[in-house]
Amino acid sequence: MKRNLLALLLALAACLAGAGCADTPEEATPSMETALQQTLDEALKAGHGVGVSAALILPGRDVWLGTSGVSERAPAKALDPHVVFQMASIKKNLIAALILQLSDEKRLSLDDPIGRWLPSYEHISPDITVRQLLNHTSGVFDYVEHPDSLARRPLSSFDLSKRWTPEEIITTLVGEPYFAPGVGWHYSSTNYLLLQLIAARVTGSDVDEELRTRFFEPLGLKSVFAAPGEAAPPGFEIAHAWYDLDGDGTLDDLTAMPNTAISSWAGGELYCTPEDLARWLVHLIEGDVLTPDARQQMLSFHSPTPGEDWMNGYGLGIAKNEINGIRWWGHAGWIFGYKCGVIYLPDFRICLAIMSNDNSPTSEIAAQMLLQTALTQLGGAGP
Repeated sequence: MKRNLLALLLALAACLAGAGCADTPEEATPSMETALQQTLDEALKAGHGVGVSAALILPGRDVWLGTSGVSERAPAKALDPHVVFQMASIKKNLIAALILQLSDEKRLSLDDPIGRWLPSYEHISPDITVRQLLNHTSGVFDYVEHPDSLARRPLSSFDLSKRWTPEEIITTLVGEPYFAPGVGWHYSSTNYLLLQLIAARVTGSDVDEELRTRFFEPLGLKSVFAAPGEAAPPGFEIAHAWYDLDGDGTLDDLTAMPNTAISSWAGGELYCTPEDLARWLVHLIEGDVLTPDARQQMLSFHSPTPGEDWMNGYGLGIAKNEINGIRWWGHAGWIFGYKCGVIYLPDFRICLAIMSNDNSPTSEIAAQMLLQTALTQLGGAGP
């Protein structure tokens, strides 16, 4: 469900390497908006994508929104900034924020063994701590890598109307651990499925409802909703998702098919616009979503992260890297027919969110090109 952004970040390093002498960015001008839109159009062509949507937040909270391409193909229906996409594994970032809030409220401890909150599961040690789930040092097998998972067999071979329960995923798709708790690192979506179960046990309520009342509503993130089960809020619509369902080389419109299996297999999906995704990350890092101590905990990164070349550290629900002296924090997401990423540059206070409705490299290409264009327009260095 996550896919690496190595290409994005290597290219980003090239365009930012000399940007330290740039003046402080000011309010985006029409000429910048035109340049950014042209860049997004070029990125869509370069990535051979269906559609892409982006939000760029500069210091002072000025926001540029852009879209290119279509949601529907026949008849063609262009994307607009009110179209929402699945955020896929970026939900891990929100789950981590929820767990950190519960820790601050003394309702759990990050050092609690998960056996305090969960029943016994085969292949999952009850001595694993909450923190080890958050930073992927638990050793728990990633159910996405199981040969019978949706990610390892043709999607057309599954009943897409089936609802996967977390217990079913854990008991049928989780194999032997990679290592003993705390002695290694391996990205595992099972960790965050377990964290959702813990959060539900601690709060006694639905996790998506907790996210709504704690984050989405107070922060005015009006586009966000959960699937399966909820509809897009008024004024927003879902981007059609394009994916080669049967491997024949032709993209199929997954929106016309049941989505229950994909969303429930992913532990429940969240949809949003790139604008709300970027605003979320800025609120998380610069605002008061977390206490200073909780934010410091989130940004305490474990290194190395073997097998994930796009990052050199993973904190509590957030990744990092530093290339040519330029730091970034953020997360990526991938699921059938959607691809996304959100990154924050702490030394520039710039945040970019990119979301696409296919699995082409358009998102990576667009992110690199948009940041390069923005910094060039603002007086920073180019490539």
